[in-house]
Amino acid sequence: MSLLAGCAAQKRQAEIDHYQQVQAQLRAIGEQCAAELQESKYDPIRDKIELRRGVVSTEAVPFALLVNEKTPTATEKAALSAWATQRETCLAQTWHVQRGSPPPGWSAEAWRRWGSFIDSSVQQTTVLAAALYNGKITYAEFAKQRGEATAAAGTAQQSWVEATRIADQQRRLQEQQLAEQRYANWELSYANFLRAKGFTCVTAGGTTSCR
Repeated sequence: MSLLAGCAAQKRQAEIDHYQQVQAQLRAIGEQCAAELQESKYDPIRDKIELRRGVVSTEAVPFALLVNEKTPTATEKAALSAWATQRETCLAQTWHVQRGSPPPGWSAEAWRRWGSFIDSSVQQTTVLAAALYNGKITYAEFAKQRGEATAAAGTAQQSWVEATRIADQQRRLQEQQLAEQRYANWELSYANFLRAKGFTCVTAGGTTSCR
């Protein structure tokens, strides 16, 4: 019995060590990406969008960004394109490291469902950035919708994580489903905004995507 307990403890410690190593890698990627955003090519849009905003951030969007009713100039479009490319690269690097490394004790399914909120938020910002670049929405609309997208994902993800700590299985599943349903409802309102801007949105399997 003591041998089994010892093996379990070693496995647990190995998982913790690996998780900490992954977190260190993620911090390094984040620092590198933040440093890249200091380059002058991003200056034309530095005061017009949040160059860095967490994909599940619930922080308030700066007021100055919410009142800019302009669309991008040619110079700003070039900066937006560079930013979008850099963002995709950094997100890909982050998710490559993070995707296969759930926190200790998490099942593969729980990790997948947790990550689904991130995937959705990332895609929503990508679509919004394209809409801004093409002049379909203003800087203010981009800031507002992006802020709502990250906040909705962050709130849903946090509610889902909190539900995993509920001991009663039936109640735990109910709370997780409730978090997912609330998020799905928000996705519908996001889709309605984009439809009004000429986008095509499809709902399948409880998830809404637009292009």
